[in-house]
Amino acid sequence: MSGAQANVAVLKAQQDDALSLLKQQESLLKAGVIAQRDYDVAVTAYKTAEARYNQAQAQLNQAMLSQQSSASSGVAQTQAQMQQSQAQVQQSQAQVQQAQAQVQQAEAALRLAEVNLAHTTITSPIDGVVVSRDVNVGQTVAASLSAPTLFTIAKDLTQMQVIANIDQADIGLVEQAKSVKFSVDAFPGKEFEGAIQQMRLNPQNVQNVVTYNVVIDVANPEQKLKPGMTANLTITIDERNNVLKVPNSALRFTPTDASGQRLGRSGGNGNGNGGGQRGQRQQQGDGSAAGGAQSGGQQGGGQSNFAPPSAPVLQGQTRIIWVLGQDGKLQSRRIKVGLTDGASTEVLEGNLQEGEMVVTGQTLSSANRSTTTNAAPGFGGAQRPGAPGGGRRN
Repeated sequence: MSGAQANVAVLKAQQDDALSLLKQQESLLKAGVIAQRDYDVAVTAYKTAEARYNQAQAQLNQAMLSQQSSASSGVAQTQAQMQQSQAQVQQSQAQVQQAQAQVQQAEAALRLAEVNLAHTTITSPIDGVVVSRDVNVGQTVAASLSAPTLFTIAKDLTQMQVIANIDQADIGLVEQAKSVKFSVDAFPGKEFEGAIQQMRLNPQNVQNVVTYNVVIDVANPEQKLKPGMTANLTITIDERNNVLKVPNSALRFTPTDASGQRLGRSGGNGNGNGGGQRGQRQQQGDGSAAGGAQSGGQQGGGQSNFAPPSAPVLQGQTRIIWVLGQDGKLQSRRIKVGLTDGASTEVLEGNLQEGEMVVTGQTLSSANRSTTTNAAPGFGGAQRPGAPGGGRRN
């Protein structure tokens, strides 16, 4: 009798543990932490423990009735037999409940097998074009902590993106970009147009060169552009049409005399006078000399943004350039510069006229002290051997 009671106590403890686990799994299921299958397993375990407890309790009751029946007689024995029959009924009911729990457990296993069967068919999340395939037919795919890549799929090849690496020195200008054009080696001579869609703030440091990624949207209706192509971009920040421009080399030019000494800003004037005569008039206090570079610098240098030849070309600066006069002598011109592309610069205002020969270089000969100037290709009017470049409208 004591052994049956101990068995009932153990089964009761197991039933309580199963009930506690069931409640815990139910709360986790409501929170979305576990799957429905785990909850079904907990329900099955609880019902199994309950059935075993009921069966043990029935056996205990049967043993108690058997004990009482041996000590009793008559009516007591009849009552014991009735209680025994009731215990058998309860035992049968417990067996039915246990069978039902086993059925539920089998159903949970069936659902798990169906889910695993559904996972054997891998469906693409989008309808597109396969760019690359990382597995072959018949190859085993093992999923670990990270999902393996099977295919790389492009959703729409008619809409492409160009990821451009822009140097940190130019990223500020890119924010003002008006248009983007690029070319690829596969189609030489053909330009594609795009639009800046995003400027990513994550810097890329490669060999101490900091660049930023700029995403450019490109329409690709003919699907000529392929993924992975290398593009050469031309980003237009600003443009000027029908303006007078000079080569940047003319802004950096400073004439020298026959002895190799560099002349000052008064080396020539707009009227064709030589540097010595011009400098002499300025020493005499004649501040009204017309067109001189020095007087222009003195009158406007304190108020205007005057820059020396060695200074970088910035918009709004006042610079001095030299032209070749009709008498073959150098004359200075004071101009205000505008937009520049690194090779040529826009002239906003000044006494430079279209077609004048702008000097970009000088070669001195010690034998005849003659001056030879280098022409600026693409600038000025009619060119002649040894003639300098000049202003040109573009």
